[in-house]
Amino acid sequence: MRPASANKVLHRSRILNRPFRNLQHALDLGSQRGAKQRAHLVVRDKEGKPYSVRYDQVNAMLLNEFLKEHEAFIEEHRKVDKLETTVASLVATVKEQAAQIQKVSAQVEVNKPAPRVVVNKP
Repeated sequence: MRPASANKVLHRSRILNRPFRNLQHALDLGSQRGAKQRAHLVVRDKEGKPYSVRYDQVNAMLLNEFLKEHEAFIEEHRKVDKLETTVASLVATVKEQAAQIQKVSAQVEVNKPAPRVVVNKP
């Protein structure tokens, strides 16, 4: 006896492998425009009406799209990592410059002559 989950999988595979009379439902497109845009994925009957979908090609197309998006995602992460490194470097430079400014300010304060009072005698 098969588990219930196996029955669900088998039922779904039977549904997916049967011919569709309504291509709109099969591709879940929402309009016939999809059939025109991806005509190579449609199997037509003798009358030229949509009969079925080439699921193996749909899967390959979806996999290719996923791989492209994944590669773009990886590239974005590389850019983010590079930017984070650059920002960390800039923060270190700013801290170093702030320390130098403090040092120079302290030296200027020490070397500053004491204020003198001048008395004007008429």
